[in-house]
Amino acid sequence: MTLDELRDWLGIEPVVYAFFWLLRAKVLDLSQRELDEKSDWSFSFQAITIVRKITGGEFTLRPSRVPKIGPSRE
Repeated sequence: MTLDELRDWLGIEPVVYAFFWLLRAKVLDLSQRELDEKSDWSFSFQAITIVRKITGGEFTLRPSRVPKIGPSRE
């Protein structure tokens, strides 16, 4: 997924989080921590670079390392 596709998918204007490190810190890392806390799923993100410029990313969705235990249904 290119950075432009990611921004479009998330509904983020290009001028908001214009630098990748801001997008990663404020959106991706925060989302990853929240998903880890609240879900049985998690994701990892690997930046794709071309000549030291980050042009996109590769997401991997996986089951959480520690499954969450929901409320009992007895």
